[in-house]
Amino acid sequence: MTEPKQLARGKQFQKEVYEDFAQNNKGGKFLSEQYRDLVNGKKGRMDILISDMDDMVAIYEIKATNWDKIKPTNIKKNAWSHQRQLHKYVETYVEEGMDVCVGIIYPEPPLSDELRELLEEYLTEYGAPPYWFSEIQSATH
Repeated sequence: MTEPKQLARGKQFQKEVYEDFAQNNKGGKFLSEQYRDLVNGKKGRMDILISDMDDMVAIYEIKATNWDKIKPTNIKKNAWSHQRQLHKYVETYVEEGMDVCVGIIYPEPPLSDELRELLEEYLTEYGAPPYWFSEIQSATH
């Protein structure tokens, strides 16, 4: 059985991000796909964990979302779901007295400046700013 295109695209994007972080990470220990017990008793898998920074960790979620293809009525619902997943990991570190820096990495910003602004404001308001991988790459290369 062949893998769905969306899943294959997500895995490929995740691989690109991992390779870039492994080469360009300047601080802390970069770990990919780290499992953690959550406050609710379940297990979760963080896409990126950067640790060994005294009393702080950085957690990034990788999402291959193409915001230009999402129905306008589903934009905030999807963004909320992404940030909520990320914050489930944050809760466990906060309970341990750690400071946590977070973010969500998307392939590229939407074509519409209005949609980009909406996403950046909405996600940042929830404490999970979006990062556009296309812009991260151009800044590091």
